[in-house]
Amino acid sequence: MLAILLLILLAILTYFFAIKPFNYWKYKNVKASKGIPFFGENFWVLLSLESLTEQVYRIYNLFSNERYFGVYFFTTPLLVVKSPDLVKELCVKNFDHFVNRMTLVPDHTDDLFTRNSVSIKGEEWKNVRSTMSPVYTSSKMKVFFNQISHNADKLVDCIMKNDQTILEVELKDLLSRFSNDVIARNIYGVEIDSLKDKNNIFYEMAKKGTHICGYRKKYSILFYQLAPRISAFFRLPLAEKEVQSFFVKLIKDTISIRKAQNITQPDLVGKLIQSTEANEVKTITTKDGSVVKEKNWRTEEIKNDLSVTDIAAVTFFAFNAGFEAISNVLCFVAHQLALNPDIQKRLIDEIDENFADNEMPSYGKLLNMSYLDMVISEGLRMWPFLTIIDRVSTKKYTIQPEKPDELPLTLEPGSLILIPIIGLHYDPRNYEHPEKFDPERFSAENKKTINPYAYLPFGVGPRLCLGNRFALMEMKIILFKMLCNFEIVPIQRTEVCLKLNKQALGLTPINGYHLGLKKRNKFTN
Repeated sequence: MLAILLLILLAILTYFFAIKPFNYWKYKNVKASKGIPFFGENFWVLLSLESLTEQVYRIYNLFSNERYFGVYFFTTPLLVVKSPDLVKELCVKNFDHFVNRMTLVPDHTDDLFTRNSVSIKGEEWKNVRSTMSPVYTSSKMKVFFNQISHNADKLVDCIMKNDQTILEVELKDLLSRFSNDVIARNIYGVEIDSLKDKNNIFYEMAKKGTHICGYRKKYSILFYQLAPRISAFFRLPLAEKEVQSFFVKLIKDTISIRKAQNITQPDLVGKLIQSTEANEVKTITTKDGSVVKEKNWRTEEIKNDLSVTDIAAVTFFAFNAGFEAISNVLCFVAHQLALNPDIQKRLIDEIDENFADNEMPSYGKLLNMSYLDMVISEGLRMWPFLTIIDRVSTKKYTIQPEKPDELPLTLEPGSLILIPIIGLHYDPRNYEHPEKFDPERFSAENKKTINPYAYLPFGVGPRLCLGNRFALMEMKIILFKMLCNFEIVPIQRTEVCLKLNKQALGLTPINGYHLGLKKRNKFTN
């Protein structure tokens, strides 16, 4: 009798956890892949048979002729959108229905990852976004331009001190140190020289905090998807406790020092501190002896009430993007230039033309260097900062049919949408021979033929990465400075086809970027 009851219980559990959830898209009349029962499309990632990037690319190609289709991450249904026009419809034209991003980890489990500008939602996100926007205006870019150029000079000088004609390097280490110093200065107002002081605490904490490879972090994220309530109970952190403590203390000390000394700086921390001060309530004693409370006069301009932890989370995320993502794309571009010397020569010719007076070109002139822009743009297509973005519907929305076999699809509030950027960027219908590194795609003439919603290295719509101009400027400056002085050449350890790390959350090669920096002829004669 007990055996029969156990079989019945097992059958009930199997139905509710391995059968019923996977009929969601069937009831919606949407073509879908069920994947592996209970695991959905996560089975191969769990077994480390594919990276998350490879998973996204595989999913994109499940239904080649559909504008959208359904998949399951464990038992959670998600709508995969692969039509650029539909991306525009959902993320731009009807953004008010899809303001929020998916919750990666539940609130209060890891403050650095739940309180940043990507994770926060609704009006709170809008207020933080409006606070951060002035940091990235054109006038601020010109200030950052000089600071980044100074850091780039330090990197070049450090390399030039080596006596070898060809210096063999693991480029990610060099460029992550450069990015660390740039971002530390322009986000936190902290001066660091990670090229000289290789083991400084800031760089060590940055490496630990932004490290996106490894079983622990990957399985923590997957476990949050599988069982969010259980995961929240155990409070599995994505960032180590020492990393969280360091960045929270950094903000706390910075706020204390700046307030005590009345210091105002035009960095991201400074702007967020201003927004906090704007909402401070002050107690004032009037002439007649009565006590009243009033808010700072800036409250009408900025409507934030950010805690120290909130500021730490917002700045940490911006730091993460600058430290990891920028250096990663730069390394990929350098790798492609080493394998394509004809492209590198054309870029060097343009650089030399603009470096004729032996001085760094102005901010405006650098931005107008067309081939440099084409090379960076192609690098971002093939090796984007983000391989996937998501949206969560906040209101009921109906996708109208366009094809004969489609029916109206109504998305309920809370529905999850995935946009596979890596799939769009490697789709032959969007880019001919997508596996080829070809900057000519982004020439003034050819760029007109690219659907802008099939090119999303910084995301799309109002939630587009706010620091995109900063990132582009930083990449152009360091690439300009390096190619003024060096050719990037392949060495024995250079891999022609980079092998992805299957434990990584993004595009990360398992063996790094091993390249040679060869001093230009003007330095070897």
